[in-house]
Amino acid sequence: MRLFGGFIGFNGQQDLIYRTEGKDFLHNIALCMNGGLRYNRCGELRHSWEVIMDRVQRVGISLESELLREFDAFISGQGYSSRSEAVRDLIRDRLTQARLGEPQTEAIAGVFVVYDHHQAQLAQKLIKLQHSHLLKTISSMHVHIGHHECLEVILLRGKVSEISKLGDRIVSLKGVKSGKVNLITAAE
Repeated sequence: MRLFGGFIGFNGQQDLIYRTEGKDFLHNIALCMNGGLRYNRCGELRHSWEVIMDRVQRVGISLESELLREFDAFISGQGYSSRSEAVRDLIRDRLTQARLGEPQTEAIAGVFVVYDHHQAQLAQKLIKLQHSHLLKTISSMHVHIGHHECLEVILLRGKVSEISKLGDRIVSLKGVKSGKVNLITAAE
């Protein structure tokens, strides 16, 4: 196959986009060897170059050398394949944290509690709290982690202010040895 027409650009995924015979094609440039294109991974594009560029914007940032070195070491240890994906995750996390600061935001809470199952009435209190907030409790899991210790994981859904308060009530029950409430925003 010969390349007719012209080069259009890159889509940020190591893919070359070009036009031939009136159609846009995609070619993974990782398969370019010895200066020659190999066409065994070509395919017709579902989206035009303009659509791709509308979804992704390139930005530039300036960082001190030491900060960039530390960031690269961090993202390498986390398993990121690119700086871009790591930066996107940091931005998403920061935006999520800002939304969680708003009491009316819909969210999901994971409530984790470790307790002694011999503690009088604690298991019943956990069940009663879940049943009294049935519309907020979406799931729970009970795990035996030792001879006396149990882990209860309770998932709650609702407004941040409501599920935070319920999660804090669960964690503060007498007999809970360790507890934590983790919040994430609900998918929209």
